[in-house]
Amino acid sequence: MAYNNYLDFNLQKRDVQGCFMKKELNRTREGEEELSTGAGSVNGDGHGKAKMLTPTCVSIYGQQEGDTCFSITQAFNLTFDFFLQINPNLNCDTIFVGQWLCVDGFLS
Repeated sequence: MAYNNYLDFNLQKRDVQGCFMKKELNRTREGEEELSTGAGSVNGDGHGKAKMLTPTCVSIYGQQEGDTCFSITQAFNLTFDFFLQINPNLNCDTIFVGQWLCVDGFLS
């Protein structure tokens, strides 16, 4: 039987992609706290599973007329990435007056 490099490469490629997609779908559907690949707030050494970091808010701010995510990060001296990490469900395109936003906290 002849060895087919093209078929072998594509099967391996699909297996890796399928594995990644499956882990992401399982994490979303089942709410797993650990994942082996992905972006965002994770802590690990790059081998095996990483623990998702949980944001804890210690100070909040009520969004006012004219505020944007960027202006809030500037006012409270936050990096944009950290601001999004402590406000994990925030969509900066849809913030509204009176919305409570976390402006100080930590990840653990």
